[in-house]
Amino acid sequence: MKPTLSLLSETMNHFTRRSFLKTAAFAAPALIGMNSPVRAQSTSEGKPGVTEPSKIDAWLQTLRNNYKWRDASVDKLVEDAYRICVMPNIREPEGLLRRKWLTPDSKYNGHWIWDAMLLADLLSLAPGFEQNLRDAFSIYWDFQDMWASLAPDYAHGMISNNVKPGSYSPNTQGICIIAWAMERIVARRPDLGLVTADSLSRLERYHDWYWRERDLDDLGLLTVGTYAPLALKNMSTEKWFSDPTLDTDKRIQKTIQSARFESFDFEPCMDDLTLAPHPRRGGPAMYGTILLPGITSFLIQAEQSLARLAEKLGDHAMAERRNRRAKKGMDAMRRLMWDEQEGTFLAVKRGSLEKIRIPTLGSWMPLWAGVPTKEQAKKMAAKLLEPDWSTPLPIPSVGRSSPKFDDGGLPVLPLGIMFRGDVWGPVNYFICCGLRDYGYADLAGEITTRFLENAMKNGLSECYHPDSGAPLRARTNDFGAAVVTMLVDGLSKKYAQR
Repeated sequence: MKPTLSLLSETMNHFTRRSFLKTAAFAAPALIGMNSPVRAQSTSEGKPGVTEPSKIDAWLQTLRNNYKWRDASVDKLVEDAYRICVMPNIREPEGLLRRKWLTPDSKYNGHWIWDAMLLADLLSLAPGFEQNLRDAFSIYWDFQDMWASLAPDYAHGMISNNVKPGSYSPNTQGICIIAWAMERIVARRPDLGLVTADSLSRLERYHDWYWRERDLDDLGLLTVGTYAPLALKNMSTEKWFSDPTLDTDKRIQKTIQSARFESFDFEPCMDDLTLAPHPRRGGPAMYGTILLPGITSFLIQAEQSLARLAEKLGDHAMAERRNRRAKKGMDAMRRLMWDEQEGTFLAVKRGSLEKIRIPTLGSWMPLWAGVPTKEQAKKMAAKLLEPDWSTPLPIPSVGRSSPKFDDGGLPVLPLGIMFRGDVWGPVNYFICCGLRDYGYADLAGEITTRFLENAMKNGLSECYHPDSGAPLRARTNDFGAAVVTMLVDGLSKKYAQR
């Protein structure tokens, strides 16, 4: 029997981002999540998995033997990236995480989807972390099994945004790159045995869950959502949701923010996000009212990676199913999200399909997924050359002329708020890969070179200011290591391998 559900019955009213920020409860976004029925104790940062300097030195020497750069400054940048942003973020089993895990940094203490996959990709560049790589994926399969034992049928297949030593999130993450990471790692390390009928079946279940629970109108376009309103038997929610002293408005605001975490959480096209019940099933308000080009693109790209992995395994039927899903999403994005005036893709409102005229970093993700037509890609490349997007350090997460740039005059990242003009390494990497694939390698190289040289000058960081290039947020975050991914993929001609 499925566990009894306790449903949030309050109507989800509209709350703006600014009203949300006024609540004192927004001090720690990482607290959003559900506790596991398993009692788990954890330290504040987790036990580091690599502490021996000799092991790190030997591994880096192997990496240097595999990748030789023309410019000596690149060697230092790569070594710094591993010593500062990668090796310290490897963790030993702890609490709910019974396998070796990868954390963004000591602040975000958990196995987060896109951080863990970016780190796993970097650890696959040389031998020595085979078990860490296997465990990075097995953690997701463990979660799926546990979740299926507790959640209602419609929620099966989900993979949590993050699994922490003592809790996990009631949502997934729109940065859907598990299949992408598996495809890249398998190409380098086929000996790891990552591609099996079971692992691909689990990925397919995850993708099917995504379309089922986030493409609510069966258009091929995704919204965000959260299962925070579900209080499952044997699973208590975090205090923010179950605390009887927390007033209804704050609880609703926090639930909406929990849904935003599935995308680039503070990108301004979601400022007016509200939540609604499922259109056919009813129930609590836990589904978004805005369709987003960024998260839709990530899933489309993931479907293509999964299709290629299925072909490699000989499962042609799965490959056909995944390619069909990807094509439906591409067609829908070209038809409903493309905007000639902005020269890029825009978020749209569910139901009316009215465009939200605020291009954000998610607007450029379709390039990476191969969504634009050749003509659309040409216009996107031209738009990125305009002053609005070609800031001293490109690419800003919001165009300079937007009233949302710097949040209408506030400093970039007030109170840690993100995606209001700041520049992010992984995002630049994805966009530049897309530009290269559409034939704009010179533009991709110029953007990448400017980013690399800024990191050489100002140091590694989670993100940067678009004008000064100054580091913002954590200096030890795994996103700082995106410079290595850019270099290994050859996006910069100036800093190419010998």
